[in-house]
Amino acid sequence: MKAEEKVQSISNAVRQFEKVSAMPFVRGYMLAVVNCTEPGHVENSVRQVFPKGPGRYSFQTAVSYRCNPGYYLLGTSTLSCQGDGTWDRSLPKLVLCDRPSMPPYAQISGDRRTVGSVIRFSCIGQRTVVGNTTRMCQLDGQWSGSLPHCSVISCGNPGTPRNSQILSHDGLVFSHSITYTCRDGYYSNGLLTRHCTVNGTWTGSMPECTGFTMDADRASTLGYQLSLPTVITCQGNGTWSGEKPQCFPVFGGDPGVPARGKREDRGFTYPLVSVFLLSSFGWWAQPDDTVSLMAFGAALSHPA
Repeated sequence: MKAEEKVQSISNAVRQFEKVSAMPFVRGYMLAVVNCTEPGHVENSVRQVFPKGPGRYSFQTAVSYRCNPGYYLLGTSTLSCQGDGTWDRSLPKLVLCDRPSMPPYAQISGDRRTVGSVIRFSCIGQRTVVGNTTRMCQLDGQWSGSLPHCSVISCGNPGTPRNSQILSHDGLVFSHSITYTCRDGYYSNGLLTRHCTVNGTWTGSMPECTGFTMDADRASTLGYQLSLPTVITCQGNGTWSGEKPQCFPVFGGDPGVPARGKREDRGFTYPLVSVFLLSSFGWWAQPDDTVSLMAFGAALSHPA
């Protein structure tokens, strides 16, 4: 066999060997094909392989990951097989927030932990959320804000205004209310209901129940007296109780007639102060035989 034919035969054999074994030759040296291991899958994603050699994950092969709608990756989405048989970076991870802690006396609505998911906190019984009522899963895999807690918020006893009584109340804690009513004869121009707020205070101010009265001491003057009733009261419906009293002169009544005498009078009301008592025949009256009517309606005793 000629030398040229021999070289050609060896060359053909090498090509055939490369084709079969996929082991290239460089300057007469046989090189092993580099393959990377299975990179793995990422949950809720689609993987795509871009081969560069005879093997599925040969040198320079790229593997790309793409998340399903609503999911996000943490890290680079594409890996490349290196010459040493390793991937150039670690497998990306799906962004998921940890399961949130459950505060005492609380409940959580919403069970998704992907980016953009929102959970809501509420409290059980007579408690309210102090802090964030909602938290969102962020791109860094952390929940926004801080963990809230449930607490009983009390506004304390607001007291009872004068001339009023408590009509109804359902507690002294947040979101509850208390309602007053004025007693008969009194009214209020303000609100009679107060609500306990989240900051532990009552809305509005303490209501006032007021009434208008007129008594004998203020209404009467010397020598006069009030007809009954001497007190009228403004009622809850805006009207006065009873009829308006009137002032009349003090009436002393009939002082009578002494024995063996007769009377000359000018009336029995104040300030007509004297009643003259004249003696009958054979008798005479003393110089002071008069009866004076006092301002409070009593008469001095008449002579014998």
